[in-house]
Amino acid sequence: MGWNRYPLRGKSEASPACGLAAVSRIPQSMENWRITPDGAVEATFWYEGKEWTPYQLAPPGSASPQGGLAVVSRIPQSMELWWPTTDGAVEAAYWYEGKEWSRYQIAPPGSASPQGGISAVSRIPQSMELWWPTTDGAVEAAYWYEGKEWSRYQI
Repeated sequence: MGWNRYPLRGKSEASPACGLAAVSRIPQSMENWRITPDGAVEATFWYEGKEWTPYQLAPPGSASPQGGLAVVSRIPQSMELWWPTTDGAVEAAYWYEGKEWSRYQIAPPGSASPQGGISAVSRIPQSMELWWPTTDGAVEAAYWYEGKEWSRYQI
């Protein structure tokens, strides 16, 4: 049996230079995100038995069209997403089941390369780790433990 192809619903397309991110927080769903050429963060989600549904997480100008995206689902009831902005900040958004998406900034302008990727992992449900390149080639990182604030360091 081969791969099945299908179109994702939505008005916009991904920037040719950006990364894509996807996660499945529960077996019956999938979510994916992309940065559009105008710097919006667009997404589509799917639940078993339903059609793909598009939405916009962040408006145009929110993300670098040449940057990457990273996502984790540390518990089935939540998702976290990160991306670089054109001025080198690292922006984030989180979702908890039954609530709307909320956004925050994890690193200020000048912290990340607008053309760089971002990697993230949640090795245990109470923790998340994040890495991104700076404009001078260093690697910055941030970590979070449940009940504490985000902390940053340079590798």
